[in-house]
Amino acid sequence: PEESRTSPLDMDLTVSLGDKVKMTGFGLKGALTGKMQVWAKPGREMTANGGLEVSGRYKAYGQDLTITRGNLNWNYNAVSAPRINIRAERRIG
Repeated sequence: PEESRTSPLDMDLTVSLGDKVKMTGFGLKGALTGKMQVWAKPGREMTANGGLEVSGRYKAYGQDLTITRGNLNWNYNAVSAPRINIRAERRIG
């Protein structure tokens, strides 16, 4: 059966990340900052507005990359579908 993305919750939640939120996993070792508002209504998919910034290092395909730009943005769209704008570079030298 197909997994439902609807929520059983009724909520209005503000998520505000300070400068000490660290994340490690899936090849990422870095930090998250920013603020977003998350809404849920029973039987509907969760939506969000706001943005998070990602910084740090990313390891992929045997390469060590530095995140030079990292943004996840929501504009009243589904929590599961952020706009992703990330650039990771390998520094030589």
